[in-house]
Amino acid sequence: MAEVKVENVSVRFGRNLVLKEASFQVADGELCVIVGPSGCGKTVLLRTVAGLTRPLEGNIYFDGKLVNDVAPSHRDVAMCFQTYALYPYMTVRQNWEFPLRAVNLAKEEIQQRVAKVMELTHMEPLMNRYPRELSGGQQQRVALGRALVRRPRVFLLDEPFGNLDAKLRVELRATVKRLQMDLGITTLHVTHDQVEAQAMGDKIVVMAMGTVQQVGTPEEIYEQPANLFVAGFFGTPRMNFIPCELKRDGGRLFFVHPAFTLPVPPHQVAAVEAGISDTGLILGIRPENVSISASPQPDAIPVEVYVLEPQSNELIVDLAFGDMILKSRADRDELGFEPRLNQKVYARFASDFIHVFDRESQLRIA
Repeated sequence: MAEVKVENVSVRFGRNLVLKEASFQVADGELCVIVGPSGCGKTVLLRTVAGLTRPLEGNIYFDGKLVNDVAPSHRDVAMCFQTYALYPYMTVRQNWEFPLRAVNLAKEEIQQRVAKVMELTHMEPLMNRYPRELSGGQQQRVALGRALVRRPRVFLLDEPFGNLDAKLRVELRATVKRLQMDLGITTLHVTHDQVEAQAMGDKIVVMAMGTVQQVGTPEEIYEQPANLFVAGFFGTPRMNFIPCELKRDGGRLFFVHPAFTLPVPPHQVAAVEAGISDTGLILGIRPENVSISASPQPDAIPVEVYVLEPQSNELIVDLAFGDMILKSRADRDELGFEPRLNQKVYARFASDFIHVFDRESQLRIA
C-alpha cells in the first residue's frame, strides 16, 4: 500500500485551468473521499493521481517518491468507474482472472485471490454468469472485485455508485468501506454526494471550481467548515445563512438584522470583532440547532410557519421572517406541540452552534 501526496497540482485544458494548485495528503491505508459539485475537477484530480492526465504544475508522490514521470501501468493503481466497463463475453470469474493472467501470476495464486474477493463481495453463486445476466448492483460488485483482485497500492473510485438506486447505493457504500478496511488499500473515492462522503471517508477533500476548499475528517468538515461553500454543501437541509451587521450597545456586542437583534455568544466576541471586515457578516446556523416553541423564549425570534415537511420521526419546518426563510429540524416526539401552517411560533438559535462568516471573504471566523 502507499501514502499519496498531491502537491500544488494544476491542470489546464486549452485555455481553461480546471485544477488550481490542489494539495492534500492521504495516509497509508486511509479512505479519502474527494467531494464537490459536478465540474469541479474531481475526476481530473483522480486521473492525475492515476497518471492518465499530466499536471501542468505540481507533483504527485507515492510513499515520498515522485511519480510524475512514471507511466500509469507502473504506478500499481486500480481504477473503478461509474460505467462498469466489464468484459461482456467473460463470466464474473473470467473478468477477475483476466488482469492476473495478464501479469503471468501463478494459477494457484490466481485462484486464492479470486476466492478471497468472492468471499468479500458475496458473489459465490454468480461466478459463472455473464455481465448481461447481472443486476446493476451485482455488476458494480464485479467491477470493484476486478480492481481489488489485483491488490494495488492505490485504489481509485470514480463515482462508482452513480448508476445505482438509493437502496443499492447505501448497501454498496457499506460494502466498499468494509472491503477497504479489511484489505487496508489506500483509497481515493470521488463523489458529488455529501452524505456518501461523510458516511465513507476517513478524510474528506472538498472541491469547488477546480480548487481544494477544505481537507479534514467528516466531523471537522461538518462542525468547522472553512467557508460559506463548505458550510452550505454539507448538511441536509443546508445551513441557514442570515446577513447581519455588528452593533455594540452598553458594552455588549449584538448581531443585528431587520427582524431581530441577538447577543453575540461570549466565546465568539473577540474573534468576531477581530475577523469581520467593514462589509458585515453572515450568521450561519444548522436546522438541527434551531429550536421552535409555541410561546416566547429568551432571545427567541417571532416567526411564522410557512411549510411543514414530515420526514419519518423528524419534522422539517420552514419559518418565514421578513423576506427570508429559516429551516428548523426537530424530533417530532420532542417538539412539545404540533406546528400548524401560518402559526406564529418562536425560533431560538443554540448559541454554541452559531457560525460566523465574513461577508466579503466568505471565510468562517473561528
